[in-house]
Amino acid sequence: YLTPIIMKKGRPAHTVTALCEAADRDAVCEALLNASTTIGLRVLPFEKTVLDREERTMQTSMGPVRVKVVAQPDGRQRWKSEFEDIQALAAKAGEDYLTVKKRIDAELETLLAG
Repeated sequence: YLTPIIMKKGRPAHTVTALCEAADRDAVCEALLNASTTIGLRVLPFEKTVLDREERTMQTSMGPVRVKVVAQPDGRQRWKSEFEDIQALAAKAGEDYLTVKKRIDAELETLLAG
């Protein structure tokens, strides 16, 4: 991704951030050095913590919707309906996305609570 920045002397520029697996690091560095005007790169290793999750397909009054359910560290669960599924159902019904999302999420709240 690109981040607009201001360099010394007020010059506008962009920071290019590339996230990759450790095994791909050399190839990504080589590509950036060969395809840009930069003369150096900062390479930072990091770790990512990801919550356990499962994807379920729930039947709603408007059709099936995929739902991602995650377990939080304190044991509680939270969920999120899949954007593309809501968007497709809204288009099929000739309704706007937000109205359909609100309706379907209310149904899913009831289904997932029980």
